Amino acid sequence: MNRQTISSSCLCFALLTIITFLSGNLLSADEIKPESEINPVYKCYEVPDGTIHIDGKLDEKCWQNAPVMEFRDLVNGSKPLISSCARLVWDDKYIYVAYEIHDPNVVAYYGERKTGGTHINSKDEPHRGEPEIMARDTFVKFFLDPDADGKNYIEIHINPINNVADILIDLPYSYYPDGIASRKALNLPMIENKVDWYWNCEGLKSAVQVQGTLNHSDDIDEGWTIELAVPWEALKSLTKGAYRPDKGNNKWRAHFGHVYKPEFCYAKRRKSRHLYATWPVMGVHNCHLPERWGYLIFEKNMSGDESVK
Repeated sequence: MNRQTISSSCLCFALLTIITFLSGNLLSADEIKPESEINPVYKCYEVPDGTIHIDGKLDEKCWQNAPVMEFRDLVNGSKPLISSCARLVWDDKYIYVAYEIHDPNVVAYYGERKTGGTHINSKDEPHRGEPEIMARDTFVKFFLDPDADGKNYIEIHINPINNVADILIDLPYSYYPDGIASRKALNLPMIENKVDWYWNCEGLKSAVQVQGTLNHSDDIDEGWTIELAVPWEALKSLTKGAYRPDKGNNKWRAHFGHVYKPEFCYAKRRKSRHLYATWPVMGVHNCHLPERWGYLIFEKNMSGDESVK
């Protein structure tokens, strides 16, 4: 790993941020996904059992052949400040997700398992445990609705130190300011829901590799990569009994992304707002709209390189 040590990390990172921001926002019209272009399709190809070793390195050949799912700005589809993408494959036991995040300053601190039970806390009771990953850290995310009915979907979030937040939601989460505004704008009903913070995705495997120096801001990192394996057995109750997707509904709703804390300084990162890069682009600042998620189509044979924008 080649890293450039710098005497003034703040100046270097600021220049990198400005250059990336400018280059990412000089877009031609055909590069921006229209807000009306919803429910794109990603073809998820089968690989032989035992092909993938969960170590976060992404060195298996199947990852190079899998279609690329490029993440864009959640709302307007522009190129994000930090480029990122995902790839998916499956076998008899798991659905696998690989993420690549090109982050010049990889930072993560939070996420003891199951020590906190609520996402919105009072000032006297700060975020604890799994909610901290989503509230305070950079992370990748994976929303999956196996029977594509817009209900009973899972969320999995992983930060650069491989801490996991996995939750189950019975109905689309809408009761926070952006959620309420976006559902009203789209003429969707306000919905009472339940978030199960104590749900565990049994048998989940994940690994992270940092290409750089974690939590060390005096050099420039290349980024981080993640491998994730979700067992079909853990999803069985959400698929109306089908053990694998080719045994039941072969069209699942899904939403993927990378959520980034842009502030350089530790104190400011904790309070700064996340920047969202996702697939698909939602058109509004709300990820909890299954009506706008993409579809996973499970295919038996992988067929060459293919990109998904």
